Parts: sequence; structure tokens; C-alpha cells
Amino acid sequence: MKAVKVIDLKNPIVKIEINSNENSIGIADESGSFREIDVNEFKLVSGFKINLEKPLRTFSNSVAISNSLRFIAICLADKNEVGVWGFKNKKLLRIFKRHSGEVESVQIDNKDHYIATGGTDGKVFLWNVKTGRLASSLAPHADYVTAISFSENSMWIATGSYDKSLNITNIANLNKVSKLRGHSGAITSIKFLKNLKLVSGDKNGEVIIWDYSVNKLIKKMPKMLDVVTSFCVTNDQKYLFASSKNGYIALYNLESGERLNDTFIKHSSAVTSMQFLSSKNMLVMGRMDGFLLFYDLNKEQTELNHAIKDKLYSKAYELVEKNPMLLDTKEYKLLEATWHSDLKQAEALLETGERDSVSKLLKPYMDITLKRAFIQKLLREFKEFEKFKFLVESRKFPLAYSMANLYTSFRQTSVFMKMEGYWRTYFNKAKDIMFKKGAEEDMKSLLAPFRGIPEKTALIQSLFQERETYNLFMLRLGKKDFKNIFLMAKQFPFIQELDEYNKIQTFADNLMQKCEQALKEGRYNEAVRNVQILTDFPDFEERAKNVIKLSNLYANLMNEYANKRYLKVYQMVDEYPFLEETLLYNELESSWFSIIDEIEKMVAIGDVEAIKQRTDNYSKVKSKIPKIVQTIRSAHFVQIEDAIKTKNLPVQNILSALQRYVEIYGYDDDLTYLVEIAKSKYNMPIELGLLQDGDISKIFGVKELPNNIFPQ
Repeated sequence: MKAVKVIDLKNPIVKIEINSNENSIGIADESGSFREIDVNEFKLVSGFKINLEKPLRTFSNSVAISNSLRFIAICLADKNEVGVWGFKNKKLLRIFKRHSGEVESVQIDNKDHYIATGGTDGKVFLWNVKTGRLASSLAPHADYVTAISFSENSMWIATGSYDKSLNITNIANLNKVSKLRGHSGAITSIKFLKNLKLVSGDKNGEVIIWDYSVNKLIKKMPKMLDVVTSFCVTNDQKYLFASSKNGYIALYNLESGERLNDTFIKHSSAVTSMQFLSSKNMLVMGRMDGFLLFYDLNKEQTELNHAIKDKLYSKAYELVEKNPMLLDTKEYKLLEATWHSDLKQAEALLETGERDSVSKLLKPYMDITLKRAFIQKLLREFKEFEKFKFLVESRKFPLAYSMANLYTSFRQTSVFMKMEGYWRTYFNKAKDIMFKKGAEEDMKSLLAPFRGIPEKTALIQSLFQERETYNLFMLRLGKKDFKNIFLMAKQFPFIQELDEYNKIQTFADNLMQKCEQALKEGRYNEAVRNVQILTDFPDFEERAKNVIKLSNLYANLMNEYANKRYLKVYQMVDEYPFLEETLLYNELESSWFSIIDEIEKMVAIGDVEAIKQRTDNYSKVKSKIPKIVQTIRSAHFVQIEDAIKTKNLPVQNILSALQRYVEIYGYDDDLTYLVEIAKSKYNMPIELGLLQDGDISKIFGVKELPNNIFPQ
């Protein structure tokens, strides 16, 4: 695949981010230069350079660009800090420092609300962009934090580490933390997917799909040959692109877990960052040699269309082989329809002996290996077709079926279908008279031409031996007693060969599709009403019960939401995490995020009373209590920090507040930080003494927490 546009930026590219409107991209290179490039005209929109003491690190997650292109966050080398710049005003806006070692990784959420930082100290901090304050300390790792990712809706954060594990945290609530293990190397890339799934890659090239709602490893996909440097997915999330340090882009099918092409695109230089422009179906990638490349995936679809129109089928199938995503296009469906149409016409011509016409018709397919082998077999087998035709016309069915089994191409011909028509006619006549007195001889006479044919013998014998069984089958069919019909089919396999049985299966398949579509479109009552009958079908029982379960859940969720019973909605989501994907829950969470935004501003001034008042309606929602408590803890931290920095209180008051903090929340990194700055400001040792250590995870009520951490 060739790039439609190549731009030489001269310096190694560190990070690419797509603007949320998909009209432009933000790019960072090793020199500290930042650019915005228009993706319609491939022109520079704006740019500036940050004077850094050291170059930005490639093959790391040490630079983040917000998808609004408003902010740039950089892990500052040797400073244990993260600097935040405005992309538009080109100014340093904030410095975040709390890590005790270098900051290894940084990421900005999709709402520009949080910046997450991970360090060599294994710690992960969540910062409020607007206030510049620490919002939360997240679950730490045992080693360097090497990768961070936010979910699309900004409700979840995933962190990866040299300790080969991932931590997944619900940042809207802080009530769910999952530890995922399964990698053999340091985590280098993480990407959230829909339906509470995510994909992660590591230093050894491993690619793993997870269901983080149940802490489950779903699939270890085929490894890449080098370090995984980035992931991106198509808009429907069916396909995953993975880039590696060796310059290869691999293509995976996320539904099957297969690697479709390990060298979908090959580069001469390492790929450092990659994104997918869904509105243009375009891959954008940056390389170590400084080149920025754009790949138009629609281009090959257009090429496929032209190849089909020009009857260049060999080229068409070659395009599909190189790019398996073309299998989903209308052009490929047309290509296959053309092949089957030509094949059917060729079979019809062969039946009339017109071999030369067939050779001419199928000539465009002869350069395609699989098609050529099939055509050659077809032509070879049809040399015997006249013998087969004679046997059918002579009603020598045993010999004809024997030839059809040997020369399988014959089974698609009109002559074979005619023979099958004879069989169905005689078999149905035998069924019609089977219960008449003395009908056995007439049945034998009707079915005599098909004696000795292995594929028919079992049915013929069953018809004679199981007449009562067949009668019972028809009786149960009339009563739509499907449960017992399938039990009979399991006990008497001949039933599975009956036309009536096959019609039942077709009916079930069609009904199942309609019910699942009704569920998808929100017609829950219709889905439940129609799918009930399928619970008696073994092949559909599990799917039918799932439709009923989901329909009832979604209907109940809508009812609780409509009646403003939000506590019940949250309880349902806690029990069934997949409900997080619903529009209703996201609307509800949008309100909660607005409140989070408000109370985190209150943290900046240490106003615990205001936090309590604003979150009062959520104080009984179990899943929200950890976030509220954590916010109040942060406000108490600010109260102590401000008092220390201004020195407006005696050291004994500071000591009392620190002791009270420990008794409520326990010892933590924030306390250590406060003790250190207190020592520095007051120029004296701070000894807390032996205290009863509190535990923030065991605080289940909000109202009993003090408004002021300083004892009154």
C-alpha cells in the first residue's frame, strides 16, 4: 500500500493526535516542535517550538496532545514534573509535580478535564486541568508506569507498567479497580474498545484483548515481531491496526481475534505513533526518520471497483488478499457474485457440451490460483458428464449418485437437481401412504429405484421402521411442541433429514435475527414476545434467553430513569456493568461529571461544606461514595497545605490536623508530602506519634466527615 501523502518533518515524530472534528491533526517531534496540520489540504495550520533542556523521548508515552488540540502535556526530563502548554496560545499553563522519580507517561482525557501522570516511582496521579490541583491518587504499580489510556467517555482509565500488569479504574466513581495480568513484557500501548473491552501491547510484541468489566483475558492474539508502539481501530471497531518498532503495521480482526496480515504496511523506519481518521478512512502515522504518512484505505476500494469493471479479476483478488478489509465492501460482494454467476453459466454450458465457450468465459479467472484449480477440476470432471446424464435419464439412480459423489461438480447441475426432485417426489408419496393398511409393498415399489444409495438408505429404513415415530413427529409439529420435537430428533437422527425439520430450523434462524434486531432498535416488548418460543430450540436457547434478559434489563432501566429513580439505575449498572454503554446511563453520568467539575473547583479552596451540599443527592449511591470521600479528602489536604504554605497557624495546629487526617484516611503519599513541606516551612521536625491508622476505603458515609480538618 502506498501513502497518498508524505511530509518530511526532519525530526523523529513522537506523538500524533487527531482533532475531535477530524479536520486537522496535532504532531509533536523530538526537537520539541508542535504543529497542527490540515488533513484536507495537508497544509500547516499553526506551530511553535518549546525550548526544552533535552529532546522529547521517542518510543515512550511521555507526550500527550488533547484531542481538542487545546493542551500539550510533556514529561520533563530529570525534573520529576509534567509541563502543560496551550496549543493555541503557546504558553506554559501549568506544572504538575508530585512524583518522587521521573515521570514516564502522561495522557489527557477526551473532555480536557483530567491529565494523568505515571512515574518511575510506580505512582499514578490524576490532575484537574482547570484548577491545576491533584484530583486523585490512583492504584500504584510495582514498577515504572509506562502507558496510560482513557476510555472514549472518560469514565475509565487504564495504566500499564514494567511490572507487566494493567490497572483499570473507574474515575467517575473511584469504586472499581481491576488488576489485569497476562503480559510477558512491559506494557507499551493501551487502547479502550467498546463494550467494556480494551487491547494492550507490550515490549515483546504481545497483543491481548481484555474484558475489564469481569477482569478477564479474552484473547491473546498472534504476536508482533517487535515492540508494540501504538494501536488504532476502524470506526466500527472491527479492525485493529498495530504498529511496531520494526516498521510493520499489522492488521487484526477484533471479532475473531485473527491476525489478517502481519505486514499490512511495511516501513523502512520504525513507526512511533499512529492514528485512524474515521471520516476519511485514512491511516496517519509518524516515523523515527521524521516522515509523516497518510494512507487512504478508500483508494484500494476504488482500485477494486475498476478492476472488476475491467474484468481484471486476478488483480481484484490480489487486492483483497493484501487488504482483507476489502472483504466487507460492496465491491467484493459484486466480485464474488460475478464469479458465482459466471460459474453457474459455465456449468450450464458444460451440460450442453460447449467446452470452448466455457474456456473463454472463465479465462479471466485462470491467473487466480484457487479459481484455476477449481476450473481445471470442473473441466476434468465434466468429461464424464454425459455418462452421468445417461444414468439419470435411465433411472439408474444408485450409479448416478455414486458418480455425483465422485465428481462433486455434478451436484450443482440441473440434471442432479432433477434426480433429487425424483427422490423427493417418491419419498413424499411413500410418506403419504405409509399409514394405509397394506401400504408396505407400495412403499417398497415407490422407493425401489433408490435402494442401495448410502445417503438415502437410512431415510428409507427409518420410514419403514419408524412409522409411528414419524407420526408422532408430525403430531407434535402440528401442536408446535418444539421442545419434544428436538428431543425426538436427537433420539431418532432420521428426523433431522426431513424437509419439515429443516423448515423448522429455517424458521428459527429467521425469527432469531428479527428478535435480535428488535432488541438492537429498542423494541423490547416485541423482542421478548417473539423470542419466547425459541427457548425450546437447543441451537437458539442460549441466544433467546440472552435476548429476554437484555430486553427486560433495558426496559427496566428505561422505566427507572423515566421515573427519576436514579439510585436504582446506579444499582442496576453496578450489578450489570455492560449497561454503562447505554445512552441513558451516559446522560445520567454526564450530569455527574458536571457535578465532579464543580466540586473539584471547591477542592481548590478547601470548601468541604459546599462539596457535601452539592453531592447530597448522591450520598446514598454506593458507587459514588468513594469519589465523594476522595474529593473531601483532597479538600482537607488543601486546607492543611494552604495553612502550611501561609504559616498562618501555629505548628501545633498543623500537627493536630495531620494527626486527624491520619485517623480518618490513614497514611498515604499525600500525608508524606504534607509532612515534608511542613518540616521545610517551619524548619523543625514533625513527629505524628503513634496513631490509629484510618482507612479511606472503609468510609461509607459522607456526612460524618468534618468540614474542617483542623480541630475546633
